[in-house]
Amino acid sequence: LLQAQAEGFTHVILPEQNAAEAKLAELTVLPAASLSAAVKYWSTTLEAPEGVEERSDDNSARQSLPDFSLVYGQTFVKRGLEVAAAGFHNVMLMGPPGSGKTMLATCLPSIMPKMNLDESY
Repeated sequence: LLQAQAEGFTHVILPEQNAAEAKLAELTVLPAASLSAAVKYWSTTLEAPEGVEERSDDNSARQSLPDFSLVYGQTFVKRGLEVAAAGFHNVMLMGPPGSGKTMLATCLPSIMPKMNLDESY
């Protein structure tokens, strides 16, 4: 899709399952549930049907992540994750089951800055 965008294409017809990912490219995404729906786009105008949301810059996936600031305790681990995020370092969390490794790893993206398009691929 990025190559199509670079070559001047403005619209793309894709399966509905790929529509969210395709919105990363700055193209008009036309999701098709079936081949007949894709053909219908070509036989009419290339416009998204009602209910199809246009590309937006809000990051709804980021909003659904747990917030790092709501983690209580674990100050040593939180500090390590903050340093790793600031310095682009790797992290390996080890410990017994139930100690909060998965929770902390899930919350980590909430303290990182939003990526621009070049950084996302």
